[in-house]
Amino acid sequence: MTSMKTGPLNPAHALIVSALGMGVQGELRRLLLEAERISIESKAAESPSEGAYQRIGPGKELVDPNRPGLILRCGQAARKTWLFRYRQSSSGKQIEMELGDFPRLSLAEAHDLWDRLKGLGSQDNEPAANGREVDSVGEGVTVRALCDLYLERYARKVKRSWREDERMLIRHVLPEYGHLPATDFTFREASELLDRIHSSGTPREAEKVRSLIQTMYNVAVGRTRKISTLGGTWLPPTTDNPVRNVFLPNRKAKNHKPTENELRSYMKGLGGLTSGEVLRLQALTMCRISEVTRMAWAEIDVANGRWMLPAERAKNGCEHLILLSRQAREILQGLKDRQFPSAFVFPSPRDLARPRSALFVQQQLASNRSLLGVPKTFTSHSLRHAALTWAAENGCPREVRDRLTNHVAGGGVDSIYNAATHNKAAGEWWQKWGDYLESLAAE
Repeated sequence: MTSMKTGPLNPAHALIVSALGMGVQGELRRLLLEAERISIESKAAESPSEGAYQRIGPGKELVDPNRPGLILRCGQAARKTWLFRYRQSSSGKQIEMELGDFPRLSLAEAHDLWDRLKGLGSQDNEPAANGREVDSVGEGVTVRALCDLYLERYARKVKRSWREDERMLIRHVLPEYGHLPATDFTFREASELLDRIHSSGTPREAEKVRSLIQTMYNVAVGRTRKISTLGGTWLPPTTDNPVRNVFLPNRKAKNHKPTENELRSYMKGLGGLTSGEVLRLQALTMCRISEVTRMAWAEIDVANGRWMLPAERAKNGCEHLILLSRQAREILQGLKDRQFPSAFVFPSPRDLARPRSALFVQQQLASNRSLLGVPKTFTSHSLRHAALTWAAENGCPREVRDRLTNHVAGGGVDSIYNAATHNKAAGEWWQKWGDYLESLAAE
C-alpha cells in the first residue's frame, strides 16, 4: 500500500514512495517509512515572499531561513528596515548593519546585498573590535573594516545623514573594494569608482561619494576635531587620501526660475497626475518635496491651519511652523475625509505603513513635463524659486521670506538676540501666495 504522505518532489523522495508502492513489509517497510518522514521534514524552508515582507506589522521581524543574517524589522512607527546580522569571530560580539528601508530597497536588491555581505564575520573580513586592535593591525585594516569604524565611531555620532553615508558605502564601495587593505585603495581605485558612477548618469551621486571617501580617510588618519583620536588613529597618519587628486567635471546646478505662464500651466495640469496633490501642497507651502511626501498626520492641525515640521526632517535641522493657507487646508481636509488607514498624509500606494517616495513624485513630474507645459529644467524645487521671487517682487521683507522657507539668517548680533518669529506676517504671505496660485489655475 502506497503511503499517502506527500513531500518535496526530489529524486530521493520519489524512489522512497516508489519502493513503498511495491508492497514491501516488515523491517524494510519501517525503514522506508522513516526515510520518507525524514525526507518530508528536511524539506528546505522557503524564503519569505515580497507579500510576506509587506504584511509584517510594527514590532515584528522576518528572517530568511535560506539567507542567514538577512532580516526585515518593522519598528513601532511602521518603518521597515533591512538588516544584516553577523557575529565577529574574534570577540563573539553580534553586529547588526542597516542595509536600507523596504520597499525603497527592494527584495531583489536585499538578496543581492546579502550575497555580497555573507562572508562578513569571518576572520579575513570582519572589522576590528576596537581602536587599539586597529593600531596593532596597522596597514592590514581592510576597506570593509574602515567603513565599519567610520559608521560606528564617527558618522552615527556626529552626522544626521549617517544613513545616507551607510547607503553609499554599501552600494558603491564595499561590493568591489571591501576586501582590499584600506591603504591599497588608492587614486587608481577611487578614480575608477567615481568615473563609473559619474558615467552612469548620476553626477551628483559621484560628488557625494567623493566627499564621503574624503571625509572617511581624513577621520581615519586623525584629521578631525569631532571625535577623539587619543586612543590611536585607524590608519597610519601618513596614509594619502585616495580622492585628493581626483577631480570630477564641473556640474552646473539646476536653478530654473519659472515664468508666470509656466506656473499657470503647471498648476492647471497637476490634476492629471496621481501625485498632483503632493505637488500642489508643496507649491502652496514652499517646502521641499521630501518634507511634504513624509508629512505625518501627527504633525498637522487642519482646523487651526498649522503644520509643525519637526527638526529631524528639516534640511537645516530647525523646527519649522507652516501656517497653512485656505487652499492647503482644503487639500488636507479632503485627504483626511478619505480616511486612509495610515499615519502618513501621502502613504505609499504599495504600503500604507510607509510614506510616498519623494523620488517617485519627482520622476512622475519629470516624465510629464510636456503635459504640464514646463521645460526640462523645471523641477519641484523650482516652486521655491518661484515663490521667493514672487514674494520679493510684491514687497515681502527679506526676514519674512526667510521665515517662509525656513532659511536661517547669517551671523552677527541679530542672529543671536533677535527672537522674532514673524508668524503673523508669514501667515499672511502664505495666504497671498495661495490666492495667487489659485487665480492662475482658474484663468
